[in-house]
Amino acid sequence: MNRKYIDFTKVVSNLETVEGIGESYDKLFRIRGIKHKVASFLLRDLVSFDENNKYANSVCEREKEVYPYLQPLDTWLIFIADQLGLKGSTNLSNTYIERLRERKLRLINDHKVYAICEACIEAGVNPIKFNQGAWYVGSSIVRCKEQLRDILREDNDFKRAKLIIEAGLNKDIFEKGDGPYWARDIQKDACLRNVLEKELDELNKLNNSCKG
Repeated sequence: MNRKYIDFTKVVSNLETVEGIGESYDKLFRIRGIKHKVASFLLRDLVSFDENNKYANSVCEREKEVYPYLQPLDTWLIFIADQLGLKGSTNLSNTYIERLRERKLRLINDHKVYAICEACIEAGVNPIKFNQGAWYVGSSIVRCKEQLRDILREDNDFKRAKLIIEAGLNKDIFEKGDGPYWARDIQKDACLRNVLEKELDELNKLNNSCKG
């Protein structure tokens, strides 16, 4: 049986340029069973582990075409992007695709990937850190899409979101091991339920006062 192998050391040896990351992505993508999610997930973390890598520690707008290679999408990222209205468009994707073509690098056919990267860059947020943080909040802190949808739906309700996230990061819950890191539904966790109930009461009072 004829099998193809790649030298993994070459895949991770040059992650400090757009070309280097693009070529590494292409080599990973060619492995049977590996597509965008796995290839970009691996490269994202390899880049972020390097404290001196400029793509992980700043927003490189002039080389923004590198970030789609470092933007894995799973169910949580897709959900959060949809809730934030980051669906992308052909025109937006083409701005990235044209740059990748100029560098003769593999193209990514997903509007949402480009939309997330562009929104982060416009907001001055590193796309890698957004990707890691969004996934962590969704999968390990909230762990319930209905509650996360409510958080994202409230415009500028940062106080409520901050309380929920802080409850999820509570040291006692983390060490006990039976908090939101393990519960499949945020509603079943006593600490987070109390936070939610308090916030809902405040919202109800505010709503009633507005009606009055």
